[in-house]
Amino acid sequence: MSIKTINRNIPEYRENSGDRFRVRYKNKFLFDRLVVNVCRNKTNEIQVFTFQSNELPNKDSIYFSSHIRNNKLHITWSGLESPHMRTDNITIIATNTEPKSRSSSNLVYSKSFPPILGPKPRVLILGTMPGKESLKRQQYYANPRNLFWRLIYNLHDAHHEDSYSDRVSFLINKNISVWDVCHKGIRETSLDSDIKDEISNDLESFLKTNSTIKIIAFNGQKAEKLYNKYYSRLDGIAYFTLLSTSPANASYSFDEKFADWSKIIKL
Repeated sequence: MSIKTINRNIPEYRENSGDRFRVRYKNKFLFDRLVVNVCRNKTNEIQVFTFQSNELPNKDSIYFSSHIRNNKLHITWSGLESPHMRTDNITIIATNTEPKSRSSSNLVYSKSFPPILGPKPRVLILGTMPGKESLKRQQYYANPRNLFWRLIYNLHDAHHEDSYSDRVSFLINKNISVWDVCHKGIRETSLDSDIKDEISNDLESFLKTNSTIKIIAFNGQKAEKLYNKYYSRLDGIAYFTLLSTSPANASYSFDEKFADWSKIIKL
């Protein structure tokens, strides 16, 4: 039996808003069972819903809304062929805890940062999720071998600043927003290829709220792949997959990366 798994997370500010969350499975004839993991960010509670493919409509999506009752999250589904079958199909697999490791391995459970966001962002740069040095310092692209900050300043012909707060202000002044596709996930190293069991950030809501964003730039192919896994591309936004600034992407020189990243500045 083939199983398709989709992860969705609910930010605290939306958990009792009545908003609809989309679960896009694309083609129900390519799997037998759909498993949807819904994570409540506030408590890290995860509710698991299982659907047989014949319960799903021939359209490519179903939807859920959430509300809080007695301090507990309740999920209501819509768009199903047999919605009455979903009333008790909930399993709580984690509450108020974030695992530090899995079995005896050195896998680490990581969580992303809030976005760098000004009042009128024009460009959104999306990475995958923070690496070890970034998590340690609680800063985007904190690894000194990562070329992100050097590229950003060179692209604007500006003097590089050492203070992280100054760097953040520089991005905001240039109408650039920075975030990650993954809200949380398992990663043993800082390599994108090691990301497992990820849950995406709520980019759908983020883009609706920040409608001034006209360019989305993926910092590497893995960020693009993860975005495409959870979201559709929107009309009115130009998408670019840029050479990763990670030190692991050593086959390209700084000049090659600079030329590639120049695309998002010239538009």
